[in-house]
Amino acid sequence: MEELNFKKSEEFLQRAAIRGEGERRKAAMVLSSLGKLQQFKNAIESPVGREILTDLAEMMQDRIDRIINHNEENMDVSAFHNDLAEFRAYRRLSSKWLDKLTKYETLLKKVNEYK
Repeated sequence: MEELNFKKSEEFLQRAAIRGEGERRKAAMVLSSLGKLQQFKNAIESPVGREILTDLAEMMQDRIDRIINHNEENMDVSAFHNDLAEFRAYRRLSSKWLDKLTKYETLLKKVNEYK
């Protein structure tokens, strides 16, 4: 994944400033959002973050297996619904993290392609 550096940020702001105050403000907001998302990205890419992602993936897979094997294991209906609720919570969390990383990449692309 590409990173945002100070030089790219400065060039982006300078190019936007040439187009006027409105463009400069928009550029500043983009960079502000990128900075916030950069912190999240760094956390996810850290050893602890990778371990958390691995744990989440394993928990999701465990819930999927339990849901699929519900009839074979003679689970009661409430256990099935609990597993389904847990899976949905894990899926929402992973989707939220993916959305943040996708937004980061989109904003970074905007900075890099701004002319």
